[in-house]
Formats: sequence, structure tokens, C-alpha cells
Amino acid sequence: MATHSILNVLFVFVPIAWVGHFLGEHTFGPAAQFTLSFLAIIPLEHMFDMLAESMVPYIGAELGDLLECTLNNAVEAALAIFLLVKDRYRLLQTTIIGVVLLHLLLIPGVAFMSGGARVMEQDLHAGSTELNHSLLTLGVMAIVLPAAFFAALDRGTLSDLTSYAIRLNANSPRPSEEHGTEPTAAEGSQASETTSAIAEAATAAAEHVVRALGRIVRRAEEHDEDPQQFVREHFEFAGLLTDKRREHFLHFSRGIAILLLMCYVASRIYLHNPPGQGNALQMNKNTSDAVKEKAKRKENRDPEVNPWVGAIAIVICIALMAVTAEWLVDSIEPLQIQSGIAQEWFGLFLLPIISWAADGLITLVFFAGRILRRKTQVPESVASSLAIDLSIQFLLFWMPFLILIAWWTSKPFTLLFDLLEIVMLVAACFLVNFVTADAKTNWAEGSVMVAFYIMISVVSWFYPGQPEVRIFNGRLTIAEALVQGPSVEG
Repeated sequence: MATHSILNVLFVFVPIAWVGHFLGEHTFGPAAQFTLSFLAIIPLEHMFDMLAESMVPYIGAELGDLLECTLNNAVEAALAIFLLVKDRYRLLQTTIIGVVLLHLLLIPGVAFMSGGARVMEQDLHAGSTELNHSLLTLGVMAIVLPAAFFAALDRGTLSDLTSYAIRLNANSPRPSEEHGTEPTAAEGSQASETTSAIAEAATAAAEHVVRALGRIVRRAEEHDEDPQQFVREHFEFAGLLTDKRREHFLHFSRGIAILLLMCYVASRIYLHNPPGQGNALQMNKNTSDAVKEKAKRKENRDPEVNPWVGAIAIVICIALMAVTAEWLVDSIEPLQIQSGIAQEWFGLFLLPIISWAADGLITLVFFAGRILRRKTQVPESVASSLAIDLSIQFLLFWMPFLILIAWWTSKPFTLLFDLLEIVMLVAACFLVNFVTADAKTNWAEGSVMVAFYIMISVVSWFYPGQPEVRIFNGRLTIAEALVQGPSVEG
């Protein structure tokens, strides 16, 4: 109860965050505004958990789980929508991957560790676990397909890219040449180092080529020629980065999004109203007695609030959270510039952790109490598979919903994600499916999931991102992005 009281005290940050926003950056800098909004969202997220549980006696455990899952994703969904509205497409993509990784690895891993601290093993909902494996794999493979398509496109070999880059750099006028002087030893050394770096790795080669193409595009514009046509005529692999190609990705991303939504709706119908007489809103026959007993306790307990009061409170909390989330998104770009934190790491870890701050504090306090062999109240969400359900809903519902919103608002948001992010997601999917295959878990498996999440965070800290994907998913046209270079924000 003490932990819940601390979370309630954090409500004081809601009006403070609002005041900080209206006073502006002169009084509260980007870091202060981000921190205040972060702290303000924590108690609102906790209220979603409490209100969802309070509605279970009225709507039953099965629909209650769906409501709890949806409300727990509300913060991430709001952040994602505002990132889309503000044209932060690459940050939105990294946030989507970060949210799914958080719900697949860190949250269930910590829950399994805390819940299994003094028990041999714990049961999961067998019926939903069996279907979750298929749904999770489908959501991940839907992201793999566009990346595989992009990787299979003809972009020239490494030697071709290297020779193109060397030729471009050789033909581009250097400052010394423009002034009629010989290149200095330092300039010659720098050119040699650049050529060597291009030859070392494909990623470095692609980045240098894109920069060189930017110079070619600027040269074409000076002669009033179409930049994309000029580049295509001189460099065959440049056809990879065109607005027409991006339009193709937009088309099949929308098709994939519609299919994902259909699959998610079909899965909810199957889970909550399976074939057969009297199966509606009933648990799967393979569900363990412990899970059934827990659901029965939730349904039969005395209601804490009136259903209409609970519904109104949910609407109010969503409104407060949405406004606060928008102001948090507004503070992200100046905070990134001020702090120097890479966009990939910011989206993969810092933004997703907002939604787990409240539950994480409760779970860690419970875990510490178990380790010290003290009596603590067990939170309802501890040692459940709810977090995995959250990741599935985000992949199969919220992500395609964002694609459709982008379609309706004419925004170039596609399902082409960074290759490393996809590899991390596929690996997390396989690990989670192995851990939950027998519908049982323990603290050792939880520690494995947490360890892998930490590995991902360490690797991501040093990852600069793919320049080609960054340009392809930018807010600018491809020609404009080539002129400005691969560092353009998307």
C-alpha cells in the first residue's frame, strides 16, 4: 500500500507539468519539461490499472483483461500518434520496436523473477499462450517482409559502390581546386582515409555514397535539371532511393496493416467467443486451476466503484494523459539536441519505459520484499502474461492503425524498419516463444529475458542507424533528403 501511496503523490506533477508547458522554455528548459511530463504520466498510467481492475466485476475477467491490455497501451499509443502527427517517423519506428521489446522482455522478465522468487514455477493462461505464439510471430514477420524486400533490391555490389564514391569524390571540386591551389598534405590524407573507410564496410560505403549523391543532386539543381533523373542516368543503384519506390512501400504497408487488423480482431473473437455452445467469455479448458481461481476471485470481489463512475474516470484520465503526452513529445527534439542522445536509443528505451515506470516500481518493491522474506501484498499483475498480450496488441492493432492514420492524413509512414531493430525483434520473439511454450515460467527464465534486454540496450547505445532507411522514411521527398544528407530527421 505504501508504494501505491507514493504513486498517488506523483499526481502533483500533473498540474506542475502543465504550468511548465505554459510558462515556456525560458522558465523550464527541455529537460525540465520532459521530466515533469514523464513524472505526470506515471500516476495516470497507474490509474488505468486500478480502473481496469475495478471494472472486472461488471464485465468479467476475459473482457476485463482486454480492457486492461488496451488501457495499458494507451500511453504508448498516444505518444506514437503525436510522433506521427509531428512527422517524427524514424523516432516513431524506433519507439514501436522499443515498446514491443519492453513488453516482450523486460516487463515479463522482471515479473517472472519477482513472482518466482520463492516458488518453483508459475502458470500462464494456457489458452491465450497457444494463440499468442502464432500472433506474435505474424506481427514480427509482417515487419520482416518490407525489410527483406528492401534488402533484395539491386543496389550494386560493394566494389561498385566504392568505385562510384571514389569517382564522385575525385570529380567533385575541392576547396583548393576552386581557388587554383594544390591540395595540401592534410587534404590528401583525408581523402585517403575516406577511401579506406568506404572499402572497410558496406554500411560506411552506403553512407559515403549517399553524401556524394547529395553533391551530385545539388549540381543538377544548379543546372535546372531534375535531380532524381540526373542521378538515375549516371548511377544505376540510385534507383533504390526514389519517391516512386517509397510509394510502392506505402502501398503494401497499407495492405499489410489491414490484414494485421483483421487477424487481431479475429483472434479476439476466437478468444472471447470460441465455437461451441456456452463457450462465450469462458476460459480455455487447458487453463490451469490456479489461473481460473485467480480470475474467479477478480470477478467475485465487491466492486470498488460504480461502473458509470469508472467509465467517466477512464475518459478523464485518457484526456489528461493525452495532453501531457503531447507536451512530452514537444520537448523531445530540443532535449535530443541538448543532450546528444542518439535517436535510436531515445526511441528504443527512454520513451517506452514511461508506461512501465509505475508497474516497475511496484514489482521491484515486491521483489525486494520477497528476497528479504518479508510479507508484502502481491500485485495482481505480477507473474502474468499481460505484458506479452500488450506487445501483441501493439504489433497487430496499434501499429497498423498508425499506418492507416498516416494513409488518411497523407503522411509517408511505412513498415520499412531498420535492419538491426528487426533482428532484435525477431530474436526477442523466438526467446519469448521458447520461454512460454509450456505455459509455465520461473525466475531463471525471467532473468534470461532481462539479460537479453540489457544486451540489446548496450548494443543500441553505439548504433548510428541505417542512413538509407533514415532517408527513405524521412519527412522530406527523396530528392530533398539526398541534398541534405543521411542525417536528415525523419
